[in-house]
Amino acid sequence: KNTEWGAVAYLSHSKYGTCTNGKCSDVKVNNNEAFITGNISSTTQSTTGNKTGIYDMNGGSWEYVMGYTTNTSKEGGDSGITTLYPKFFTDSQWKKYYDAYSSSKNTDYHNRILGDATGELGPFGNGTYNKSSWYNSRSYFVNQSGPWFERGGYWNSDTSIFSFANPTSAMSSVYSFRIVLAPNISNN
Repeated sequence: KNTEWGAVAYLSHSKYGTCTNGKCSDVKVNNNEAFITGNISSTTQSTTGNKTGIYDMNGGSWEYVMGYTTNTSKEGGDSGITTLYPKFFTDSQWKKYYDAYSSSKNTDYHNRILGDATGELGPFGNGTYNKSSWYNSRSYFVNQSGPWFERGGYWNSDTSIFSFANPTSAMSSVYSFRIVLAPNISNN
């Protein structure tokens, strides 16, 4: 979820992450153009600065997260998830798996969910592309033409763990996603 990415981003920017002696730095960029992930020999690419952290949250490829705007003409945008689960966005049992926003413009930062590391990153500058005040990261909020959040940035772009954008195409070689396995533990 987008809020889970935000939680990890903020933790990486604390004494449990990349901050030492009161100074914080962004997670080092994974600048591998072949999209090779998890370079353990470069622990500065980790959210903790050591090999136990989460890798490639800055650079590598843009990563889709489960955060989208409900202000689109098609529920779920161009996502194929409704093909697999037709009621994914209308059945309340699935709501715990995504963050829903009501934004219609890429500058609707006030629609943020507290802690998702989007709207809290202002003030926002406007240049070649929108930038946040944290590391001058890209900051395009989800909207009608780009309904899904992507986070982290591309291997050769101006990026940060706090970067977020809204791709207008559903498929590209520069986008990826993370799979999270959650075990179903029963009391049987």
